Amino acid sequence: MRNNGFSLVELILYVALLSIIVSSLVIFGVNVVLIRSKIRVEQEVISNARLVSKRINYEIRNASGINSVGPQSISLANINLAKNPTMIAFSNGRVMIGWGSSGNCPTSAPCFLTSSDVTVQSLLFENMSNGTSPQSIKYEVAVKSELAGTSKSFYYKQYATGSAEVRSK
Repeated sequence: MRNNGFSLVELILYVALLSIIVSSLVIFGVNVVLIRSKIRVEQEVISNARLVSKRINYEIRNASGINSVGPQSISLANINLAKNPTMIAFSNGRVMIGWGSSGNCPTSAPCFLTSSDVTVQSLLFENMSNGTSPQSIKYEVAVKSELAGTSKSFYYKQYATGSAEVRSK
């Protein structure tokens, strides 16, 4: 007499192996999603810090002079009347930029340089020239982001510092 079915022991072994494989795949999938979220937070912070730093550098170097420097804002003179004055400021966790009195981003209604996914903790300007020429500005920006998940939260912070000189035109 020949039995063509599974014995109870074989059935228990197959179910146990299948359970181990499925639970391993689920754990692997959850880890992939968590790592992806962490990397997204880091990339967002790094790209925002880099953008702010490069934009500040660009605007200072292309300015014709410095109107005023405050701890959290700077006003730059510009030969181009559409961009005069150029203002960069820190307010409510965001960095803003405005050009002139009309156009897309006037100084009265500046545009955001940083995304809403990050928080700028600080933006500091320091006038290094002390009335001498060339005019030099030192700046420092701290950008952070936090992503809270169901089991983990990801926090990342990036500092960017630099200095730039006004190129006389």
